Amino acid sequence: MLRKVQGNSRDLREGCDEDGEASLNRQILSNYVKRKAVEDLYNKARKLIHKELQSQDLHTLAYEDVQNISRNIHTARSPQLLPLPTDTEELMKH
Repeated sequence: MLRKVQGNSRDLREGCDEDGEASLNRQILSNYVKRKAVEDLYNKARKLIHKELQSQDLHTLAYEDVQNISRNIHTARSPQLLPLPTDTEELMKH
């Protein structure tokens, strides 16, 4: 059973555009910060995100978005980091 949506189509399109713009800004920020994080492995993820947020003046991000971007940075960096030794032989080898 379909429910009838109240309001006109213009109101609905404007709401979608705002959500779409916020999503697009979040994706752009995430990709840019991930690229920076892979180039510079020694800066903290939150520091890179904070620096970029200051320069771009984005007000549409939620705390969960920042957490997800931070997790994305960790995932992008992890293949470049050396694995920890699993036994004493590997430890002595390095």
